[in-house]
Amino acid sequence: MAADHRTYTDADIEAALVQAQGSNRGAAKLLGCCAATISNYRNRSGNVCIAPSGRPWRLTAEQKERIAQLREDGLPFSAIAKEIGCSVSATQWTCSVLGVEHPTKPYIVPPRDPSRISMRNGRPMRFFGPAEDAKVVEMSIAGGTPRAIGKVLKRAPSSVLNRLRVLARREEREFA
Repeated sequence: MAADHRTYTDADIEAALVQAQGSNRGAAKLLGCCAATISNYRNRSGNVCIAPSGRPWRLTAEQKERIAQLREDGLPFSAIAKEIGCSVSATQWTCSVLGVEHPTKPYIVPPRDPSRISMRNGRPMRFFGPAEDAKVVEMSIAGGTPRAIGKVLKRAPSSVLNRLRVLARREEREFA
């Protein structure tokens, strides 16, 4: 039995989004489809998804470039977030991904005890220790993907990827 696929016009989706006040789930419920259908439309059309806070979910390439430039000019994350119209954490993450630091005050995290487990949002959080850092670097040099490395270390791929970025920044600072 073939699946029943509906085709939605851009006007149908736009109307549902207006009626649902920009909510992907609400528009999907109105149209009888899944939220991914609405999200895919928005990504394809360039229609920016709006968070409940009123800020856009995704940053454009121009916004990311502007964040990097403002950070390199020495602005704090809060001022950048206000100017761009996004959250402070979005500016921090963008700078982390792009490897951008404050020109005079690079953020240096003090060493932490890797055996210490903290809780964040009710979930345990483990810090990387020197042994894990060495393993991450070794596996990455050998061509391991963040997913493969994460599987071995029992960590999320995003955690491994971010750790590789941190280690690269530390190395760059060390040899600068």
